[in-house]
Amino acid sequence: MSNNAGVNRVFLLGRVEKEPAREFVNGEHVLYFPLKTTEEIKKGDGLQEHFEFHNMMAPLEIVKNGADIKEGDILYVQGKIQTRIIYENGVKLYRCEILATSIEHVKISTGYLDVV
Repeated sequence: MSNNAGVNRVFLLGRVEKEPAREFVNGEHVLYFPLKTTEEIKKGDGLQEHFEFHNMMAPLEIVKNGADIKEGDILYVQGKIQTRIIYENGVKLYRCEILATSIEHVKISTGYLDVV
């Protein structure tokens, strides 16, 4: 086994925070959207809600129907972390994002998670 072995896998369950934008990147149509995840962290004697916002990039071929992903949807996403170089106003920036390899809608009803 190589000394360079590693794992780059992401599993997220979160809410779409903004309507997805369609873009053309590296010869491929993709959807971009922020996914918000929530967790409770211990703060002093109590618990405090903590939010993370993840930059999602989803190739259209893995989205069963891209029009179905909209703001407020709850999604279960599998993918990997990647960093891309982008230029904004002539400035080179590094953008960390999640490249989705699988997306499923989730419906929450009375304490149960149902994959739709």
